[in-house]
Amino acid sequence: MNADMNMWGSWVEAKLNPPPAGQGKQFLRELRTMLKVNWKRAIWAVLLMTGFNFLSHGSQDLYPTYLQKTKLLSAPLSSKATIIANCGAIVGGIIAGYASQYTGRRLAIIGMLLFIACFIPLWIIPNTFGPLSAGAFFVQFGVQGAWGCVPIYLAESSPSAFRASFSGVAYQLGNMVVRKHSRLEREKERLTSSRTVQSSAAAQIEAKAGETLRVTVHGKNLPDYAKVQGILIGVVIVWTLFFVLVGPEAHGAHFEQARVAFETGAGKDVPEAHLDVSRDYEHEGEGQYDGKKMEMEQVERV
Repeated sequence: MNADMNMWGSWVEAKLNPPPAGQGKQFLRELRTMLKVNWKRAIWAVLLMTGFNFLSHGSQDLYPTYLQKTKLLSAPLSSKATIIANCGAIVGGIIAGYASQYTGRRLAIIGMLLFIACFIPLWIIPNTFGPLSAGAFFVQFGVQGAWGCVPIYLAESSPSAFRASFSGVAYQLGNMVVRKHSRLEREKERLTSSRTVQSSAAAQIEAKAGETLRVTVHGKNLPDYAKVQGILIGVVIVWTLFFVLVGPEAHGAHFEQARVAFETGAGKDVPEAHLDVSRDYEHEGEGQYDGKKMEMEQVERV
């Protein structure tokens, strides 16, 4: 009921206070300006998110199959190892995201990528449940630790007035590269009219490579998913590390200082321009910027 009332109230308010005429056209003009000014930043963001999506899907999608087919663990043990890995992901995301407030986003991400690289051997070499699950815990600690910094890093690195749409589209385009439907799944959907199941390109690459790279375990010739995943994640770490190193750092950008997207000149704003606004908003004798004053000035500009 409350949600319905809120929606009704928002609709009434929008009818009583319509946006100024021409605001949509101004938004589109500023959007075109933003893309002209930030096209290199846009390409960088998509390539960065391609790496991040390969990092997560490449280390997760085929993992239960890897444990059962290459390491010959039972289905219950592979499920337990996956749960342990997810626990590592939760802890890593919390710790790295919090630490990035002090270290900066890029340094936190770089630290997590190097952390993953250190634990790849423990992730793929052992043959028993204990060491394998420990390796999975630490690898996912690093993977989701790096991911824990991504939302705010993308927002801070995006053109200030378009930080929501810019970062969202960059993520989706990067994800589009990684996720696709396999031919088999599309055929299955056509024959059974079942709901589409998503399959990541990373998992398909690993499955295909497993047909070539083989290993003998207890006299059985099996796909060597351990080596395949180790190689893929190693390459992805290098890729992602490169784009993090060459990318911007706008840690501490004050979004409230930026123009809104339909304001004249908003398309030319860059996040680096809003890193140090405290000097303009200091209380006398207090050394802190006045957030309320800043908000009032933003409303007046609009």
